[in-house]
Amino acid sequence: MRYPLAGDLQRELGTRLTGNPRRGNPPMTEEEAFVEFNQLIRDPDPAVMAIAEDLALVHKLSLVQLSALGGRSSDESGVFTLSPLYPADAPIVRVQWLLEQSIPQGAAWGDDTRKFAIGFKFMWMDQDEWLLVPNSQTAYFTSRDAGRRAAAADAWALAKTLKQFPQVPGVDIAKIHVALTSTLYSASTAAPELYEHAQTRSKKPPTFLAARDEILAALRRAGWELSAPGLRLPYATTPNGVLRLWFKPQAVHSTVLHGSVTRHNASDARSISYDLDIRKLTPTDFIALIQRRFPRGFR
Repeated sequence: MRYPLAGDLQRELGTRLTGNPRRGNPPMTEEEAFVEFNQLIRDPDPAVMAIAEDLALVHKLSLVQLSALGGRSSDESGVFTLSPLYPADAPIVRVQWLLEQSIPQGAAWGDDTRKFAIGFKFMWMDQDEWLLVPNSQTAYFTSRDAGRRAAAADAWALAKTLKQFPQVPGVDIAKIHVALTSTLYSASTAAPELYEHAQTRSKKPPTFLAARDEILAALRRAGWELSAPGLRLPYATTPNGVLRLWFKPQAVHSTVLHGSVTRHNASDARSISYDLDIRKLTPTDFIALIQRRFPRGFR
């Protein structure tokens, strides 16, 4: 199905973003950009999702902000509503992310350290459906902020997949469920800037645990296999299995398979760099550093 309005929308949005000095029109404010984003994603044309993403990047709006219910940021949930504003009784189509505290399964006896688990559900034509979250995503976030950013990033990827289905009666919801589950288990399609927002990071660096959680979330989106939740020494393995990173409390160690070394063992792990401070890196910067340091792990 072809939607002829997408190009017109993009041209009009470009003018509104930068303003039109000849006509005395000022550029779009952050509040106007928030409203525009949420109106754009309700358009039936799937192409508007990329336009909305550009709008968010220009105004440095994070996905947590953009998914805020009623414009109010929440620690527990957020939603991307894709159904049209009119008519008022149009069936609702949306994706929602949720965050809750939990005690990881398999935690040591007496260890009451609570972590944060994320969940997702979608509504299609007023019908609610929960999505099965991959085990490697569950209950390993030690900071609320890292959990919210990861959940919002994945919810946006789900919203982009859901937008590909025409909002008409008769669409098989089972096929939608399969497509969304596949998206959740694969790499996220969100632009890194939308969930890392390095340009808005405060001068005070995050804790090592918060930085580690954001990196683990980015590695999962990049297709790495993560360890089971609740481990005291979490790790992440490249898709080809050659490289494994071990995340210690304030350091990152690695093991690389080669020659007679055919298994990854924590006892064989060596520090990547003694002066590496992951608090000062965005996840994208960290992954780029690892690619330069261990090219064999990415072949």
